[in-house]
Amino acid sequence: MISHQNIIANIIQQSTYESVGRAKKGVKTQPVLGVLPFSHIYALIVAAHTATWRGDEVIVLPKYEFEPFLAAVQRFQIQLLIVVPPMIIQMIRGSDICNKYDLSSVRFVFSGAAPLGEDTMEKLEQLIPTCTVGQAYGMTETSVVVSAPSEHEVVKRTVGSLLPGCRAKIMGFDGTEIKEYDKPGELFVQAPSVVLGYLNNEKATSETFVHHDDGRWIRTGDEALMTVAPSGNDHLVIVDRIKELIKVKGHQVAPAELEAHLLTHAAVADCAVIQVPDESAGEVPKAFVVKGPGFLSKADEEVTQIIMKHVADHKAHYKWLKGGVEFMDTIPKSPSGKILRRLLRDQERETRRRQSGPSITDSAQLLAARMTEMVGSWLHFTPRQPKRKRADVVCFYCHSKKIKCDLDIRRNEGHAKCSNCEEPGRECRLRPSRRGVRRQAAQRRDGAAGTSAQSPSSAPDPDALLPNDIPDFSISDDTTLSTAVVAHAVEGDASQGIDVIHFGPAQDSPADSRTSRRPQASTSPGKGAGRSHSGDLDTGFLQVYGPENQFFAEQQELEANLEPKGSILDPIQQELQQSFAETYWEYCYAWCPVLDRRTLDEEMSTSPLLANAVALAASHIQPPLVPHEGSPNYYRKAKAIFYNDQEPDNLTALKALSLFYWWAPQPPTTAHRNSSWWWTSTIIRTAQQMNIHREPPQGHPSRERLDLSLRRRIWWTVFARERLTALCQSKPCIIDPDDCSIQEAQLSDFPPDPVFQKKGQIFIYWTRLCAIIGRIAKHLSRAAAGSGAAFPSHLRQELADWVHSLPAHLQLPIGSSRTEAFDRDVHQLYLPYLTTVIILHLERSAYDLPQVLPPAILAASCIARILRDILSRGNARYLMAITCWYSGTAFIALLQACRISRLAKEANDGMDVLEQTMKQLQKQWGSADVIARGFQRLRRTQASSVAAFGAGDISSSAQTTKPSNPSITVGAGLALSETVDQMPHIVDDFDWTRLFPFVTPSTNGLAETLLNDYAQGTIPSPNFMFFHNNILNQYQDLLEPFTDYSLDFSELAFQAGL
Repeated sequence: MISHQNIIANIIQQSTYESVGRAKKGVKTQPVLGVLPFSHIYALIVAAHTATWRGDEVIVLPKYEFEPFLAAVQRFQIQLLIVVPPMIIQMIRGSDICNKYDLSSVRFVFSGAAPLGEDTMEKLEQLIPTCTVGQAYGMTETSVVVSAPSEHEVVKRTVGSLLPGCRAKIMGFDGTEIKEYDKPGELFVQAPSVVLGYLNNEKATSETFVHHDDGRWIRTGDEALMTVAPSGNDHLVIVDRIKELIKVKGHQVAPAELEAHLLTHAAVADCAVIQVPDESAGEVPKAFVVKGPGFLSKADEEVTQIIMKHVADHKAHYKWLKGGVEFMDTIPKSPSGKILRRLLRDQERETRRRQSGPSITDSAQLLAARMTEMVGSWLHFTPRQPKRKRADVVCFYCHSKKIKCDLDIRRNEGHAKCSNCEEPGRECRLRPSRRGVRRQAAQRRDGAAGTSAQSPSSAPDPDALLPNDIPDFSISDDTTLSTAVVAHAVEGDASQGIDVIHFGPAQDSPADSRTSRRPQASTSPGKGAGRSHSGDLDTGFLQVYGPENQFFAEQQELEANLEPKGSILDPIQQELQQSFAETYWEYCYAWCPVLDRRTLDEEMSTSPLLANAVALAASHIQPPLVPHEGSPNYYRKAKAIFYNDQEPDNLTALKALSLFYWWAPQPPTTAHRNSSWWWTSTIIRTAQQMNIHREPPQGHPSRERLDLSLRRRIWWTVFARERLTALCQSKPCIIDPDDCSIQEAQLSDFPPDPVFQKKGQIFIYWTRLCAIIGRIAKHLSRAAAGSGAAFPSHLRQELADWVHSLPAHLQLPIGSSRTEAFDRDVHQLYLPYLTTVIILHLERSAYDLPQVLPPAILAASCIARILRDILSRGNARYLMAITCWYSGTAFIALLQACRISRLAKEANDGMDVLEQTMKQLQKQWGSADVIARGFQRLRRTQASSVAAFGAGDISSSAQTTKPSNPSITVGAGLALSETVDQMPHIVDDFDWTRLFPFVTPSTNGLAETLLNDYAQGTIPSPNFMFFHNNILNQYQDLLEPFTDYSLDFSELAFQAGL
């Protein structure tokens, strides 16, 4: 978070500091080249702001291109170049091109964003004799510049002196301050330009910005030292990033030092140095090098020897490149030119992991496979004995030569080719098996012809006498039906939920039944890879193209499992997995029961996607108090793994994506691919492609091989979320229940432990409620489109029936003034229910607020009571993002209730609770910022209205100032009554108190007033007039906190924090 004060301070610091050198050089103003992107803070502050403040002329180029850059220097007689090191290196490498242009106008080259070697600086000064090269130091967190060279005092190994107003201290690694020159330690900085902190990241803020006895300091993470320049002034020297220092037998080696030295050799066009593990030294340097133009044709081994000798001749022995040299096409860098050593370290770690050989598990499997092969060779083959399993992975060359292929084993060891293809120039390409497909096709032909079991005298099927390359793929573990089995349209039993699909081959006779092969569980490596056509109604496609579809499905599953899955959490993060899992079971399971206790540890150890997703959700709800990567990093890693297709198991991917629901840093005010709406839609479409929304009928053999429990829990989780979003954001429903045959989740789908049985019961009732909410949203959406259809009264009755169907232990315990049996899951279960009741009892009006019927006010007061119970127990981090919508909807009803003098105090108390809740939600959810500002604006407007008209007179005053609408009458229940203490109403035979069986006069003051009035007959039951007309178009003002609107709710729209 960078304030205007931070930026202004740094501009003044720079201009004041540089004024001395400029005055000595006689420079008042000068042309400056602004070629760096202003999206980076370096160019934004130094070029765009500071240079302009000084009165310099800034020449801005649309983008950086080498020759246009040189041409601009010549044309505009640029005197000051603001650059990054890669640009300087390119100028040195392209000196022949530079000599074509007149660069003699350049006086000073100001470099930043990455370290610059002394040799490189000297070479640029030789190329442009008129210039002086200096480098500065700063950070985004310091609003950029901390120290800089002055034009009259440049020391090449330093980054100049501290700017005015900056303080620095060097802290030793033992935590004590270093007060002597030329002794390195971690640099701490204090300045008026140091930023406020990291937005919505308290952990990172507290770790980076620390408070000592002498004030607030920022830990830069850089190793630095103070030295005395020849002039006697203190200069700062940046050694390197602390985490990037290489420790060789106790000696510290700075990668930047070696990189600067390597760049002085013609064989090196660009380079980066990282640390790699070494048994004797602990760590040693390794160089990644881009070859220079004159060395491209030379062998790698020759260039490696040249480079290593160049280092050995000039550097101490512990700085030699004992980790080796690896050649690359380009060095990964950030847009500002910083070397992304982290990517190189990850690459090196993955390479070493592959080269370390098969794991113990792999070795055991390999031994078992070899033993099976040996035993199989002793057996005489007969049709009754199982066929010997051949290798799952075979290359085309070995298959053509009929020789043993060890591609699978060697890939685990990090090799790209099998032993037989090691010869240079020979391609080693994976060959999927076709025999299983041909065998299944033959069985289908036999079944269609009505053949019986083959007798010994019958002519044998040639394929039947051949060993299998891969076992049958008749039924996949996680798919409803194999693509190899054509689904036949037949007359079915409607009670099964699928009336036109027959699962499995058609059986015309008992003989066919005897000969048909029982579907086998798939042994495909992609155990969760859902076949896209499994279980679909065949329109003729699979009947014709079934074998080819099967072949490519097997090939894709096999190749997916040979791809790397991404990086597993580092050891420190793995230690947190248990606590992350505990947080999930405690706070997430009731609303997202997609994980299983008995398999979670194993799944997280093999799936980086799932491990990072669990860490994301858990750390966002309950951040550990020990160092951890933080939710943003977990989310970034998990999203990258998913989009890079590094998770071959689709069911595991769906589990992981379901946990993304607990990450919504930005509101859905614009379309983006980080919202829960996006991820919910992704899960739905993937699940539909895997046919999770369908279940095989009872008695079908595939039911035994599918984890139907898991599939139900995944499907109904995403179904409930989609239905809530349909009402919350007025999005169209994607799921059509008529297309689904999957059963509702049952208690048997959950662990038998009583705690999990209760959470499972809450989940089941939640999904039932969301189904009703979806039907209500669908009707309201269509009614808003102008259909004019009357609202089906049975949906209102369904809500009442749902709340009365809840067992006693799931009833909301707010019947008294104190909640003694608090249950966070039960409390949260009622929030969507009460919000739906509010929406059904708001009516559009020509006046400043939508008309609120008694059920809406009572429901809003219950939401406030629930949230008060949660806040009073000291932890609200487990509240989901959609709570922003619940609170925002309740706020509208209570705001209207404030206009009634007898309800005003209790309504204001309720709004106070909602505001306190929103402050807590702001720590986690982007939408909370939007809603919180809306609360403040609306309450300010309400307060000014009360001050202007006096309490109790707002309604009548509003009526006199608004235009009359002949279609709105008191009898229709749409206009405010003449007296303040009356509510809009119309007689209706529906008893709205049935919606609140858990409410008593002791619940809160609003409940007492409303229920007593209802009992006395002073508030007749309201007409069932529903308020919707597209939620997004009705609450827009609540989402516009930057403009002071009048209190006009006639065109309000609302977006929830999903």
